[in-house]
Amino acid sequence: MNGGIIQNKDNMDKFSFFNVRKKSQEKIFDFYLGGINGLVSNASEMENILNANVIVQNFETTSNDVRFDIVESQMSLNGNTFRNANDSSSWPYGNSLTYFIDTRDKFFFMRFIEFFGQDAIKVFQAEGLTNVGRRSLRFCNSVKEFNFPNVSNTVSDRSMDIILASRLYMPNLVDVSGNQSSNFVFADGKINANFYVNPILETINNGNLEPDLQQAINNYSANIFFNENTTKPSSSTSLVLADQGSGNYQVSFSFPNSNNTIYRYLLYLDDGTMDSKYNYYTELINNQIINITKTGNLSAWIIAEDIYGNRSARNEEVQLGLSSGIVKPINI
Repeated sequence: MNGGIIQNKDNMDKFSFFNVRKKSQEKIFDFYLGGINGLVSNASEMENILNANVIVQNFETTSNDVRFDIVESQMSLNGNTFRNANDSSSWPYGNSLTYFIDTRDKFFFMRFIEFFGQDAIKVFQAEGLTNVGRRSLRFCNSVKEFNFPNVSNTVSDRSMDIILASRLYMPNLVDVSGNQSSNFVFADGKINANFYVNPILETINNGNLEPDLQQAINNYSANIFFNENTTKPSSSTSLVLADQGSGNYQVSFSFPNSNNTIYRYLLYLDDGTMDSKYNYYTELINNQIINITKTGNLSAWIIAEDIYGNRSARNEEVQLGLSSGIVKPINI
């Protein structure tokens, strides 16, 4: 894929991605915040940090994170919530956040500078968001993908500047900065990042491309894709990992149905960490032989992605276990 613009004229329906998946007997919480276990110890402290007029309940800490529910059906952050800028407006725990996961799409609005400077976050999962506030995700450099199917606007002044994500999925984005000037919303980022946005932005600037998207092309060869709607592929099935020895496995699966050409398949290897649940292990093609360096008990699944960024639901899981230092497939 070369830097430039691709326009989509196919039909697609609503994008969906998988939430945190647990064993059936385990509780799924509304929110998981990584890296602050030992720093935030109870529901009252969490409420004070969020400053969002919500009631926190079922608060728990683990060795990796804090997790909790809120009584309310929605949550809006009101500014500077997790800001890491070494000033009086910053929260007290620096860049300690390692993930922010909303499993039930309750977090819908961020005002300004919410996660500024949180460069240790690897997973930012908030598909209920409808906007990205001013400078709210600036310097979130460790997030590999931003999947925001419901975001319709980003506020001007570097709201997503200086991030190194390879994928920004915002098919409903119709208002980048509130005006038709470049406001450095995407001023600097990862070379050849893929942007998936609404086709209205192709000609919104007096027949020309929206200026902030043009700046992303000019500065780091961003690839811009326009989605008229978001019909996702079906899930692939019949996943098999055939042991080839020395940690090598031939991965095979059935091809999904798709309105659009499939761009790639993504293999996930869940080792129990949030990073592995939300960030794929490798790209692959059918019947490819890959080397698996992870060990321990793993869950594997495939997600299909079409050329416009629409992703299937995950297919059935294959359980992997450790035997003699090599990952072995079981229960296939």
